[in-house]
Formats: sequence, C-alpha cells, structure tokens
Amino acid sequence: PPLHVYVSGGHVEVQPGKVIVLADLGLRSENLDDARARAAREAAASPMATELTDPDNAKVHAELALQRLQQLRSLPFK
Repeated sequence: PPLHVYVSGGHVEVQPGKVIVLADLGLRSENLDDARARAAREAAASPMATELTDPDNAKVHAELALQRLQQLRSLPFK
C-alpha cells in the first residue's frame, strides 16, 4: 500500500522506483490531526510567527524544532 506523508521544508528527489525525502518535518497521514493542523496554520499566520529576530522567540522556535525532530526519530520509518 502507498505511504502518505506530510512533509514540510527540505528536499525531495524522485527517481524511477524510489523517492528520497530530506525534510525538516514529516508526519504520516494516520498521525495527522485536523484540529491541530488548523491551529498550527493559524499560529503560523500570526505576527508572532515571523518575529525570529528576538533571541527569546528564536530560542523557543529552536526548542520546538528539536522536539519535532525527537518525535520524528521515534516513528517507525523503514
């Protein structure tokens, strides 16, 4: 069966017989939550999302990125 994955950021290489994905974030479709996705989209559109010049905001975003990476590492990808 096909594997459906939401990917954000990074690169995708498509070749006959295989696809290589190097992404900042990847979530299997069965792990997606519509309500959380909508809330994340609204948060990303807020003015706070673009204020990475403030060191405190940059630190929070870096910590969130590390948490996402740890979540991805725990997924059983083959």
